[in-house]
Amino acid sequence: MAVQGPMLWLSVHPCRGLVDEKIKVLVQHAAPVQRLTVHTLFRSEDGDDWEAFGHYVSDSAGAVDADDGPRADLEAEPIWYLHRAVQRIPAHIGGPSTIGIGGLLFTLSEDVCLGGTYSGHEPMGLLWSLRPVPGSRPSLRFRKKDTGTPMLVTISLHQGFLSDSFTERLPLASRVVERWYMAPGVRRVELTEGGVTGTLFLPPGPGQFPAVLDLPGGGRSLPEARAVLLASHGFVTLALNYLNPRRTAGGEYHVGNDYFQTAFSVLQTHPQVIRERIAIVGLSFGASMALGLSVYSPTIKPSCLVSISGSHVQPAGGSLGDIFAEFKKNEKNTRYDEEKRVIWHDLLLPIPSNPSKKVDVGQLCCPLLLIVGEDDQNWPAEESASDMKEMMEMSGNGHLLTVLSYPDTGHLIEPPYSPHCRSSNFINAESREKYPPR
Repeated sequence: MAVQGPMLWLSVHPCRGLVDEKIKVLVQHAAPVQRLTVHTLFRSEDGDDWEAFGHYVSDSAGAVDADDGPRADLEAEPIWYLHRAVQRIPAHIGGPSTIGIGGLLFTLSEDVCLGGTYSGHEPMGLLWSLRPVPGSRPSLRFRKKDTGTPMLVTISLHQGFLSDSFTERLPLASRVVERWYMAPGVRRVELTEGGVTGTLFLPPGPGQFPAVLDLPGGGRSLPEARAVLLASHGFVTLALNYLNPRRTAGGEYHVGNDYFQTAFSVLQTHPQVIRERIAIVGLSFGASMALGLSVYSPTIKPSCLVSISGSHVQPAGGSLGDIFAEFKKNEKNTRYDEEKRVIWHDLLLPIPSNPSKKVDVGQLCCPLLLIVGEDDQNWPAEESASDMKEMMEMSGNGHLLTVLSYPDTGHLIEPPYSPHCRSSNFINAESREKYPPR
């Protein structure tokens, strides 16, 4: 469990676990009041290096613990919410998250980080503050494409307070940690049933299980990380491919609402799914689709709904094509910051008072969780959440609404401990234009 360097011992536990599982970093035999830097390094599938580091000082007894103190996990709540609304079926890769070593300990679970890419009581700062190393390509966003393989993160220990040139220095000790999206036994199935395409993830065991229809945001590729992580926690999850236009001899067209109804039916009729316990999770554009379908579809009746960075502003009862057409009318509201990054926050503003221009969430019959970043520059999620709350309270179903609103938080609210990014490259699913939205 440990690798010995000059005088010091470094241990990480669990050394293999899910990406939303906390790790505990321990250093044994630190000198009293010793300055140390803990560094993490990760190479993405695209060949880009990401790093994070924190500065710590041991106390007079040579003990430091930097893993103490709570931090709001921006996307831990959806899993808790889904468990509460349906059923919890836990899955684990690693064992207990703490171990005893004895001797003088520097433990990244109890002490304050004094500086680096994070500071304060941040137990998982070595992971969520990962950022591209200096000189990397601009506007990178971390995205795990092959969810069947782990993130391999090297955690190393250095003498003194360092801020750069880590790869040019010999560490005092180092350890490689595996971070998995896919738990043992989870199965990945490429779905092409009834004209529906996507990726289905099945938890280990015969079931039956609750299920989730996962509607991602507006990029062209189909992200699978959230879906497989939900499956690792016991939910049959379908990551639905719905944004790429279908092509025929007569041109391109967007899928209709019947496409989503078929996808929901695929989950309902799957032998390993509890048909009365199907939730919908949507991010960004996917959240907008989820809201509209849950209210106006005659067959899509989820047991609960999670909207991440979404809005209800769209033609009431409209289709995917209708929503795109409405957005195009407001393209004049697009703004750019000083670095020419696109800001779409005003695209749906002001929030309309005309009921035909927004989803009537007052008709919702299932619990709704809105997750909002108060500094969202891509979507008016905060303004939309406020209007939805008012609409539901006036309609008498406000008791079904839960709002989690995070200050200084942007649009991309990812699974727990994912690296943050200020801006990222983006390809519009409809126009295929490349953007660096903020």
